[in-house]
Amino acid sequence: MTTDASTQLPVQVVNPSRHTARRQVLFFSGVLFLTSVATWLMADILWRGGLTGLETAMLILFVPLFGMVALGFTQAVVGFFVLLGGRDSFEISATLPTDEPMVSQLPATALLLPIYNEDVSRVYEGLRTMYLALANAGLISRFDFFILSDSTDPNKWIEEEVGWIDLCKQLKGFGRIFYRKRHIPLNRKSGNISDFCRRWGKRYRYMVVLDADSLMEPQTLVRMVQIMEANPKAGILQTAPQPIQAQTPMARMMQFAGYCYGPIFQAGLNFWQSNNGNFWGHNAIIRTAPFIRHCALPAIPGAKRSRFMSHDYVEAALMRKANYEVWLAYTLGGSFENVPPTMIDCAKRDRRWCRGNFQHSWLLMA
Repeated sequence: MTTDASTQLPVQVVNPSRHTARRQVLFFSGVLFLTSVATWLMADILWRGGLTGLETAMLILFVPLFGMVALGFTQAVVGFFVLLGGRDSFEISATLPTDEPMVSQLPATALLLPIYNEDVSRVYEGLRTMYLALANAGLISRFDFFILSDSTDPNKWIEEEVGWIDLCKQLKGFGRIFYRKRHIPLNRKSGNISDFCRRWGKRYRYMVVLDADSLMEPQTLVRMVQIMEANPKAGILQTAPQPIQAQTPMARMMQFAGYCYGPIFQAGLNFWQSNNGNFWGHNAIIRTAPFIRHCALPAIPGAKRSRFMSHDYVEAALMRKANYEVWLAYTLGGSFENVPPTMIDCAKRDRRWCRGNFQHSWLLMA
Protein backbone atom coordinates (compact mmCIF):
# COMPACT_ATOMS: atom_id res chain seq x y z
CA MET A 1 0.00 0.00 0.00
CA THR A 2 1.35 3.41 -0.88
CA THR A 3 1.83 6.11 1.72
CA ASP A 4 1.12 9.81 1.51
CA ALA A 5 3.71 12.48 0.79
CA SER A 6 3.74 15.93 2.34
CA THR A 7 5.76 17.74 -0.32
CA GLN A 8 3.78 20.37 -2.20
CA LEU A 9 4.80 21.50 -5.67
CA PRO A 10 5.63 25.25 -5.66
CA VAL A 11 3.48 26.72 -8.42
CA GLN A 12 1.54 29.99 -8.43
CA VAL A 13 -2.15 29.41 -7.80
CA VAL A 14 -4.65 30.92 -10.21
CA ASN A 15 -7.09 33.38 -8.57
CA PRO A 16 -10.12 34.14 -10.75
CA SER A 17 -12.45 35.35 -7.98
CA ARG A 18 -12.40 39.03 -8.95
CA HIS A 19 -13.03 38.30 -12.63
CA THR A 20 -15.61 35.51 -12.46
CA ALA A 21 -18.55 37.79 -11.64
CA ARG A 22 -17.65 40.17 -14.49
CA ARG A 23 -17.42 37.28 -16.94
CA GLN A 24 -20.78 35.92 -15.82
CA VAL A 25 -22.46 39.30 -16.21
CA LEU A 26 -21.06 39.66 -19.71
CA PHE A 27 -21.99 36.10 -20.67
CA PHE A 28 -25.55 36.10 -19.39
CA SER A 29 -26.17 39.59 -20.72
CA GLY A 30 -25.59 38.11 -24.17
CA VAL A 31 -27.96 35.23 -23.41
CA LEU A 32 -30.62 37.64 -22.13
CA PHE A 33 -30.27 39.91 -25.15
CA LEU A 34 -30.70 37.07 -27.67
CA THR A 35 -33.64 35.62 -25.75
CA SER A 36 -35.33 39.01 -25.48
CA VAL A 37 -35.02 39.73 -29.20
CA ALA A 38 -36.30 36.29 -30.17
CA THR A 39 -39.22 36.55 -27.68
CA TRP A 40 -40.18 39.98 -29.02
CA LEU A 41 -40.22 38.65 -32.60
CA MET A 42 -42.25 35.61 -31.58
CA ALA A 43 -44.73 37.75 -29.65
CA ASP A 44 -45.05 40.14 -32.59
CA ILE A 45 -46.01 37.22 -34.86
CA LEU A 46 -48.59 35.86 -32.40
CA TRP A 47 -50.13 39.22 -31.50
CA ARG A 48 -51.10 40.10 -35.05
CA GLY A 49 -54.08 37.77 -35.05
CA GLY A 50 -54.89 38.22 -31.38
CA LEU A 51 -53.53 36.01 -28.62
CA THR A 52 -55.46 32.86 -27.79
CA GLY A 53 -54.90 30.79 -24.68
CA LEU A 54 -52.89 28.25 -26.66
CA GLU A 55 -50.70 30.95 -28.19
CA THR A 56 -50.08 32.46 -24.77
CA ALA A 57 -48.93 29.06 -23.50
CA MET A 58 -46.68 28.71 -26.56
CA LEU A 59 -45.11 32.10 -25.88
CA ILE A 60 -44.49 31.25 -22.23
CA LEU A 61 -42.82 27.96 -23.18
CA PHE A 62 -40.84 29.67 -25.94
CA VAL A 63 -38.89 31.82 -23.47
CA PRO A 64 -37.05 29.07 -21.50
CA LEU A 65 -36.69 26.82 -24.54
CA PHE A 66 -35.11 29.51 -26.70
CA GLY A 67 -33.11 30.63 -23.65
CA MET A 68 -31.36 27.26 -23.65
CA VAL A 69 -30.60 27.64 -27.36
CA ALA A 70 -29.23 31.13 -26.71
CA LEU A 71 -27.13 29.78 -23.84
CA GLY A 72 -25.55 27.12 -26.06
CA PHE A 73 -24.97 29.58 -28.90
CA THR A 74 -23.36 32.16 -26.61
CA GLN A 75 -21.20 29.51 -25.00
CA ALA A 76 -19.98 28.29 -28.41
CA VAL A 77 -19.22 31.83 -29.61
CA VAL A 78 -17.32 32.68 -26.42
CA GLY A 79 -15.42 29.39 -26.60
CA PHE A 80 -14.49 30.04 -30.22
CA PHE A 81 -12.93 33.40 -29.36
CA VAL A 82 -11.20 31.97 -26.27
CA LEU A 83 -9.53 29.28 -28.39
CA LEU A 84 -8.81 31.77 -31.16
CA GLY A 85 -6.97 34.01 -28.73
CA GLY A 86 -4.91 31.21 -27.20
CA ARG A 87 -4.92 29.99 -23.59
CA ASP A 88 -7.46 31.46 -21.19
CA SER A 89 -5.68 33.35 -18.41
CA PHE A 90 -8.07 31.80 -15.86
CA GLU A 91 -7.64 28.19 -16.86
CA ILE A 92 -6.58 25.79 -14.13
CA SER A 93 -4.13 23.98 -16.44
CA ALA A 94 -2.07 27.19 -16.55
CA THR A 95 -0.77 26.29 -13.07
CA LEU A 96 0.72 23.01 -14.31
CA PRO A 97 4.46 22.88 -13.47
CA THR A 98 6.78 22.65 -16.44
CA ASP A 99 9.28 20.36 -14.69
CA GLU A 100 8.81 16.61 -14.64
CA PRO A 101 7.88 15.56 -11.08
CA MET A 102 9.93 13.19 -9.01
CA VAL A 103 7.99 10.06 -8.16
CA SER A 104 8.61 10.69 -4.45
CA GLN A 105 6.86 14.07 -4.78
CA LEU A 106 3.58 12.54 -5.89
CA PRO A 107 1.17 11.80 -3.03
CA ALA A 108 -0.78 8.59 -2.71
CA THR A 109 -3.68 8.47 -5.17
CA ALA A 110 -6.45 5.90 -5.51
CA LEU A 111 -8.11 5.07 -8.84
CA LEU A 112 -11.69 3.99 -8.20
CA LEU A 113 -13.53 1.80 -10.70
CA PRO A 114 -17.18 1.35 -9.64
CA ILE A 115 -18.92 -1.40 -11.63
CA TYR A 116 -22.47 -2.75 -11.81
CA ASN A 117 -23.11 -5.92 -13.84
CA GLU A 118 -20.59 -4.81 -16.46
CA ASP A 119 -18.73 -6.69 -19.18
CA VAL A 120 -15.93 -7.91 -16.93
CA SER A 121 -13.40 -8.58 -19.68
CA ARG A 122 -13.89 -5.06 -21.10
CA VAL A 123 -13.55 -3.40 -17.69
CA TYR A 124 -10.46 -5.37 -16.67
CA GLU A 125 -8.71 -4.80 -19.97
CA GLY A 126 -9.12 -1.06 -19.47
CA LEU A 127 -7.66 -1.38 -15.98
CA ARG A 128 -4.81 -3.50 -17.33
CA THR A 129 -4.02 -0.84 -19.94
CA MET A 130 -3.83 1.95 -17.35
CA TYR A 131 -1.83 -0.18 -14.91
CA LEU A 132 0.77 -1.16 -17.50
CA ALA A 133 1.04 2.42 -18.77
CA LEU A 134 1.74 3.67 -15.24
CA ALA A 135 4.21 0.83 -14.62
CA ASN A 136 6.08 1.52 -17.87
CA ALA A 137 6.30 5.21 -16.91
CA GLY A 138 7.76 4.26 -13.50
CA LEU A 139 4.80 5.80 -11.64
CA ILE A 140 2.85 2.78 -10.42
CA SER A 141 4.20 3.07 -6.87
CA ARG A 142 2.05 6.18 -6.29
CA PHE A 143 -1.26 4.78 -7.59
CA ASP A 144 -3.53 2.03 -6.28
CA PHE A 145 -6.55 0.60 -8.13
CA PHE A 146 -9.86 -0.25 -6.44
CA ILE A 147 -12.52 -2.30 -8.25
CA LEU A 148 -15.74 -1.44 -6.37
CA SER A 149 -18.50 -3.85 -7.33
CA ASP A 150 -22.24 -3.39 -6.80
CA SER A 151 -23.15 -6.20 -9.21
CA THR A 152 -26.37 -8.07 -8.43
CA ASP A 153 -25.85 -11.04 -10.78
CA PRO A 154 -24.13 -13.92 -8.90
CA ASN A 155 -22.47 -15.05 -12.12
CA LYS A 156 -20.91 -11.60 -12.41
CA TRP A 157 -19.58 -11.83 -8.85
CA ILE A 158 -17.74 -15.03 -9.67
CA GLU A 159 -16.43 -13.69 -12.96
CA GLU A 160 -15.25 -10.46 -11.29
CA GLU A 161 -13.42 -12.23 -8.47
CA VAL A 162 -11.78 -14.82 -10.71
CA GLY A 163 -10.80 -12.12 -13.20
CA TRP A 164 -9.35 -9.98 -10.40
CA ILE A 165 -7.16 -12.82 -9.12
CA ASP A 166 -5.95 -13.63 -12.64
CA LEU A 167 -5.25 -9.94 -13.30
CA CYS A 168 -3.23 -9.59 -10.10
CA LYS A 169 -1.23 -12.71 -10.95
CA GLN A 170 -0.47 -11.51 -14.48
CA LEU A 171 0.49 -7.97 -13.42
CA LYS A 172 1.95 -8.91 -10.02
CA GLY A 173 -0.56 -6.45 -8.68
CA PHE A 174 -1.40 -7.98 -5.30
CA GLY A 175 -1.29 -5.14 -2.78
CA ARG A 176 -1.93 -2.58 -5.51
CA ILE A 177 -5.12 -3.79 -7.24
CA PHE A 178 -7.99 -4.34 -4.80
CA TYR A 179 -11.48 -5.76 -5.22
CA ARG A 180 -14.46 -4.95 -3.00
CA LYS A 181 -17.97 -6.42 -3.38
CA ARG A 182 -20.69 -4.72 -1.33
CA HIS A 183 -23.29 -7.10 0.06
CA ILE A 184 -26.01 -4.41 -0.01
CA PRO A 185 -25.63 -1.86 -2.86
CA LEU A 186 -27.08 1.15 -1.05
CA ASN A 187 -27.38 4.46 -2.93
CA ARG A 188 -25.93 3.18 -6.19
CA LYS A 189 -22.60 4.66 -7.33
CA SER A 190 -22.52 7.44 -4.73
CA GLY A 191 -22.94 4.85 -1.98
CA ASN A 192 -20.16 2.77 -3.50
CA ILE A 193 -17.77 5.73 -3.43
CA SER A 194 -18.88 6.56 0.13
CA ASP A 195 -18.08 3.01 1.20
CA PHE A 196 -14.54 3.40 -0.16
CA CYS A 197 -14.12 6.73 1.63
CA ARG A 198 -15.15 5.24 4.98
CA ARG A 199 -12.85 2.24 4.66
CA TRP A 200 -9.74 3.54 2.88
CA GLY A 201 -10.20 7.25 2.15
CA LYS A 202 -7.84 8.52 4.86
CA ARG A 203 -4.92 6.67 3.27
CA TYR A 204 -5.06 8.74 0.08
CA ARG A 205 -4.77 12.46 -0.51
CA TYR A 206 -6.59 12.16 -3.85
CA MET A 207 -8.93 9.75 -5.56
CA VAL A 208 -9.62 9.53 -9.29
CA VAL A 209 -13.19 8.40 -10.00
CA LEU A 210 -13.60 6.40 -13.21
CA ASP A 211 -16.46 4.78 -15.10
CA ALA A 212 -16.49 1.21 -16.34
CA ASP A 213 -15.54 2.46 -19.84
CA SER A 214 -13.01 5.10 -18.74
CA LEU A 215 -9.39 5.23 -19.90
CA MET A 216 -6.77 7.76 -18.84
CA GLU A 217 -3.16 8.21 -19.90
CA PRO A 218 -0.47 8.12 -17.18
CA GLN A 219 0.73 11.62 -18.06
CA THR A 220 -2.80 12.90 -17.56
CA LEU A 221 -3.07 11.27 -14.14
CA VAL A 222 0.24 12.79 -13.07
CA ARG A 223 -0.73 16.24 -14.38
CA MET A 224 -4.01 16.08 -12.50
CA VAL A 225 -2.15 15.34 -9.27
CA GLN A 226 0.34 18.15 -9.98
CA ILE A 227 -2.44 20.66 -10.58
CA MET A 228 -4.17 19.67 -7.35
CA GLU A 229 -0.90 19.99 -5.48
CA ALA A 230 -0.36 23.45 -6.96
CA ASN A 231 -3.85 24.60 -5.98
CA PRO A 232 -4.61 23.69 -2.34
CA LYS A 233 -8.15 25.11 -2.60
CA ALA A 234 -9.04 22.94 -5.60
CA GLY A 235 -11.47 20.29 -4.39
CA ILE A 236 -12.45 18.67 -7.71
CA LEU A 237 -10.65 18.75 -11.05
CA GLN A 238 -12.83 17.50 -13.89
CA THR A 239 -11.28 16.48 -17.20
CA ALA A 240 -13.14 16.59 -20.53
CA PRO A 241 -13.33 12.94 -21.70
CA GLN A 242 -13.07 12.36 -25.43
CA PRO A 243 -15.32 9.69 -27.00
CA ILE A 244 -13.47 6.71 -28.48
CA GLN A 245 -14.05 3.22 -29.91
CA ALA A 246 -17.38 4.08 -31.54
CA GLN A 247 -18.66 1.29 -33.79
CA THR A 248 -22.27 2.07 -34.76
CA PRO A 249 -23.26 4.96 -37.07
CA MET A 250 -24.93 6.75 -34.17
CA ALA A 251 -21.87 6.47 -31.95
CA ARG A 252 -19.56 7.46 -34.80
CA MET A 253 -21.55 10.65 -35.36
CA MET A 254 -21.42 11.50 -31.66
CA GLN A 255 -17.69 10.83 -31.55
CA PHE A 256 -17.10 13.01 -34.63
CA ALA A 257 -19.21 15.81 -33.15
CA GLY A 258 -17.34 15.60 -29.86
CA TYR A 259 -13.99 16.02 -31.57
CA CYS A 260 -15.24 18.85 -33.80
CA TYR A 261 -17.01 21.23 -31.46
CA GLY A 262 -16.49 19.71 -27.99
CA PRO A 263 -13.41 21.88 -27.25
CA ILE A 264 -15.30 25.04 -28.26
CA PHE A 265 -18.17 24.39 -25.86
CA GLN A 266 -15.78 23.33 -23.10
CA ALA A 267 -13.77 26.55 -23.46
CA GLY A 268 -16.99 28.59 -23.34
CA LEU A 269 -18.18 26.65 -20.30
CA ASN A 270 -14.93 27.27 -18.44
CA PHE A 271 -15.09 30.98 -19.38
CA TRP A 272 -18.18 31.69 -17.30
CA GLN A 273 -17.95 28.93 -14.69
CA SER A 274 -14.26 29.35 -13.85
CA ASN A 275 -13.66 27.94 -10.34
CA ASN A 276 -17.42 27.30 -9.94
CA GLY A 277 -17.31 24.34 -12.30
CA ASN A 278 -19.14 21.05 -12.17
CA PHE A 279 -18.40 17.39 -11.52
CA TRP A 280 -19.55 14.90 -14.16
CA GLY A 281 -19.14 11.84 -11.96
CA HIS A 282 -16.12 10.24 -13.67
CA ASN A 283 -12.68 10.96 -15.15
CA ALA A 284 -12.07 13.47 -12.38
CA ILE A 285 -9.71 13.79 -9.42
CA ILE A 286 -11.06 14.67 -5.98
CA ARG A 287 -9.32 15.92 -2.84
CA THR A 288 -10.35 13.14 -0.50
CA ALA A 289 -10.35 14.82 2.94
CA PRO A 290 -12.78 17.68 2.13
CA PHE A 291 -14.93 15.32 0.07
CA ILE A 292 -15.35 13.07 3.11
CA ARG A 293 -15.92 16.01 5.42
CA HIS A 294 -18.34 18.08 3.34
CA CYS A 295 -19.86 16.05 0.49
CA ALA A 296 -22.03 13.46 2.24
CA LEU A 297 -25.29 13.49 0.29
CA PRO A 298 -28.44 14.51 2.16
CA ALA A 299 -31.66 12.54 1.85
CA ILE A 300 -34.33 14.01 -0.39
CA PRO A 301 -36.96 15.77 1.77
CA GLY A 302 -40.24 13.92 2.02
CA ALA A 303 -38.97 10.76 0.31
CA LYS A 304 -38.16 7.74 2.45
CA ARG A 305 -34.83 6.08 1.65
CA SER A 306 -34.51 8.08 -1.57
CA ARG A 307 -31.19 9.56 -2.64
CA PHE A 308 -30.05 11.87 -5.41
CA MET A 309 -29.44 10.04 -8.68
CA SER A 310 -27.38 12.86 -10.26
CA HIS A 311 -25.16 12.90 -7.20
CA ASP A 312 -22.19 14.48 -8.96
CA TYR A 313 -23.91 17.87 -9.33
CA VAL A 314 -24.82 17.91 -5.65
CA GLU A 315 -21.31 16.89 -4.58
CA ALA A 316 -19.82 19.72 -6.65
CA ALA A 317 -22.21 22.19 -5.01
CA LEU A 318 -21.32 20.92 -1.54
CA MET A 319 -17.61 21.23 -2.36
CA ARG A 320 -18.15 24.87 -3.40
CA LYS A 321 -20.22 25.50 -0.29
CA ALA A 322 -17.20 24.37 1.74
CA ASN A 323 -15.12 27.05 -0.07
CA TYR A 324 -13.22 24.59 -2.26
CA GLU A 325 -12.93 25.18 -5.99
CA VAL A 326 -14.27 22.96 -8.76
CA TRP A 327 -12.49 23.28 -12.11
CA LEU A 328 -12.81 21.95 -15.65
CA ALA A 329 -9.38 21.09 -17.08
CA TYR A 330 -10.61 21.07 -20.68
CA THR A 331 -7.14 21.34 -22.28
CA LEU A 332 -5.54 18.52 -20.31
CA GLY A 333 -6.25 15.72 -22.82
CA GLY A 334 -5.55 12.03 -22.32
CA SER A 335 -9.02 11.30 -20.89
CA PHE A 336 -11.37 8.97 -22.77
CA GLU A 337 -14.77 7.27 -22.55
CA ASN A 338 -17.24 5.38 -24.74
CA VAL A 339 -20.55 6.74 -26.01
CA PRO A 340 -23.95 4.97 -26.19
CA PRO A 341 -24.09 2.86 -29.37
CA THR A 342 -27.73 3.47 -30.34
CA MET A 343 -30.48 6.05 -30.06
CA ILE A 344 -32.32 3.80 -27.60
CA ASP A 345 -29.27 3.70 -25.33
CA CYS A 346 -29.00 7.50 -25.51
CA ALA A 347 -32.69 7.84 -24.61
CA LYS A 348 -32.30 5.52 -21.61
CA ARG A 349 -29.33 7.53 -20.37
CA ASP A 350 -31.12 10.85 -20.90
CA ARG A 351 -34.20 9.59 -19.06
CA ARG A 352 -32.01 8.61 -16.10
CA TRP A 353 -30.32 12.01 -16.16
CA CYS A 354 -33.69 13.73 -16.43
CA ARG A 355 -35.01 11.95 -13.36
CA GLY A 356 -31.88 12.95 -11.46
CA ASN A 357 -32.16 16.57 -12.58
CA PHE A 358 -35.79 16.81 -11.44
CA GLN A 359 -34.62 15.78 -7.98
CA HIS A 360 -32.45 18.91 -7.89
CA SER A 361 -35.62 21.00 -7.53
CA TRP A 362 -35.40 20.23 -3.81
CA LEU A 363 -32.16 22.22 -3.68
CA LEU A 364 -33.18 25.35 -5.59
CA MET A 365 -33.82 27.32 -2.40
CA ALA A 366 -31.02 25.71 -0.38
